[in-house]
Amino acid sequence: MNQKRISTIASIAVIMAVALILGVFYLISGDRAEEIDLGPEDNGRILNVSMGTVVIIKLPENPSTGYRWQYAVNENIAEVMDDNYIDPEDPIPGRGGTRMLKLRVAGSGEFAMDYGRPWENQPIDHFSVSFLCG
Repeated sequence: MNQKRISTIASIAVIMAVALILGVFYLISGDRAEEIDLGPEDNGRILNVSMGTVVIIKLPENPSTGYRWQYAVNENIAEVMDDNYIDPEDPIPGRGGTRMLKLRVAGSGEFAMDYGRPWENQPIDHFSVSFLCG
């Protein structure tokens, strides 16, 4: 092999080793987004968070009665990463489950949800959380 080819292979090996070391350091250091779990008791809460923080909201929901959590997303405040309904552990007809919403904080502001039937004008419940990014 010529000297230039050996030098190129060595450079690639060093770059790959550094990338591997940095990846392992990232996993070990815990330099991942913070996660905050919220429930009904956190309604109206103001959170001091960093941008990128993951917020998981779990609220009771009973879609078999027509009631669902509804919200509008301001992408300057939060990004919806996941939104799903979790069935109750006991599958009794008419029993409600849990709405789980996973957000990534994008900036300061309020995220609000209303619990109601889409065809009715007044919700029967409300949930909001405010993010203060500093």
